[in-house]
Amino acid sequence: MNRLIRQSLPVAIALPLLACSPPQDDASHATSFDIVFIRYAADGGDLFLLDLNDNAVRQLSDTAASEEFPVWSPDGTRIAFLSVQDERITVQIMDVASEEVTSSIADITEPVAWSGDSARLVTTKDVGDSRGLWTHSLADGSQSPVGTGASRDAYATWSPAEDRLAFESTRDGNPEIYAAGVDGSNVVRLTDNEVLDEWPQWSNSGEFIAYASGVEGDKDLWVMRADGSEKRQLTQDALFGDAYPSWSPDDKSLLITVQTSDTTTMLVLVDATNGEYRELVQGAAASWRAAR
Repeated sequence: MNRLIRQSLPVAIALPLLACSPPQDDASHATSFDIVFIRYAADGGDLFLLDLNDNAVRQLSDTAASEEFPVWSPDGTRIAFLSVQDERITVQIMDVASEEVTSSIADITEPVAWSGDSARLVTTKDVGDSRGLWTHSLADGSQSPVGTGASRDAYATWSPAEDRLAFESTRDGNPEIYAAGVDGSNVVRLTDNEVLDEWPQWSNSGEFIAYASGVEGDKDLWVMRADGSEKRQLTQDALFGDAYPSWSPDDKSLLITVQTSDTTTMLVLVDATNGEYRELVQGAAASWRAAR
């Protein structure tokens, strides 16, 4: 799997600190939108916003850097994302109310996920020959390894109760989904097959985990209970891209990135019960804002 979605998906369309859009009126301010996502041009990705009521789209960033993997905090006040410029990768934290970047984290270079209280991040770090999960406190900047007993863990999602992490691991030779305590204890394997199981995302209720499963270039959206039971395939031949799925606030729908042609990726809305779907707009790596 490629780390950055811009490397694993085709171009969708035409930081230092983030250069934000000009001040907006209430109707077009970031606080009035449901979705943050990425669109790509020749010079990289920028942040965009989507209102599901009318599919209105607004550009949120326009910088020399390439923005990647935005994720809305559970409390709805901040957006974390990767900023890639001149081979330097940082995590930027944007305050949604002001639409300004308020902090930058230099030693995180992989996609992040928020804790339920919006106070911590979990990410993937390479240390020597090992790859593993680390938590990062936004209050004091402290970082702690999540010691699961393996050296090939990546791309975690935090349970809403904040007591468990679901993540992918290649400890058996190919990516499978596992869950563990935030301290790395009580590791449980949730998938076991010969294909790639990747990009887990916990539902807001804590009951389910969505994930991508398949072979490189041909993955579909699956959902299972948080204990690994009742696995269900929701899409067929969807060409699910390398990015986390994102649950709607009521857990009735999921947003995924789908490759629709050699040069286009779309945000696709999938019914979490029956798999019915509809294309929304061109883009990738969407994150749904929590209920307001």
